[in-house]
Amino acid sequence: MSEGNVTASGVFSIQQEFDNQFALTNIDFVRRQMALGPNEYSAVEIRLKPGEKLEERKKELMSLLGSNYSVPTKYEQNTNLYNTMRTEKWAIFAVLTLILVIAAFNMISALTMLVLEKKRDIAILQSMGSRRSQIRKIFLPVFIDLRQLFSKLVGVLVLH
Repeated sequence: MSEGNVTASGVFSIQQEFDNQFALTNIDFVRRQMALGPNEYSAVEIRLKPGEKLEERKKELMSLLGSNYSVPTKYEQNTNLYNTMRTEKWAIFAVLTLILVIAAFNMISALTMLVLEKKRDIAILQSMGSRRSQIRKIFLPVFIDLRQLFSKLVGVLVLH
């Protein structure tokens, strides 16, 4: 690289890891500094269209360029970031699952306590001629809430 004075026209921050590794500048300036010809590059960033297979394109580029060049994906370049995001995803999943399980046990215990406390009232209703189906309708809304909670738990497990 050749030496010389450079005047910065602007400074901005993207992300500390990115800022420590990269400087954005005019390509002609970089070519002069690195003594590169007009058709030479030190690195190229390629953006794929949505739906394209990353690994397939990587293999194509590697076979096209040969073993003298490296073709890292964004995941390979930012492994720490993606590992952190994956860990956060699992932590959030675990916390939400725990919350749903606790809520389910709360509802089950509340329903059990409700039935135990209302046994006497249920017996009175039966002695007055109420059918079991009518008595079940009293507790049905609580059971429906419980089923909704379990379906949410299953939804979280399936979608994760």
